[in-house]
Amino acid sequence: NRKVFPKDLVRLFSQVLDIDRSAIGGIKVLDNYSFVDIPESEAEKAISLLDGKDFHGRRITVNHARKK
Repeated sequence: NRKVFPKDLVRLFSQVLDIDRSAIGGIKVLDNYSFVDIPESEAEKAISLLDGKDFHGRRITVNHARKK
């Protein structure tokens, strides 16, 4: 358990992207990765600002989810 909770991800994305918490949709935290649903218009900004950033002592990778 990496001690990552949905509320932590909401806080991170809302602060860095300067968007309202209600704009962030579903969050799914799995063992090795998480999915955060954000508006499509904010996706590229999130990737450029958050990719490689330290979060809870670990470097995170942020990218688009693969289509099913």
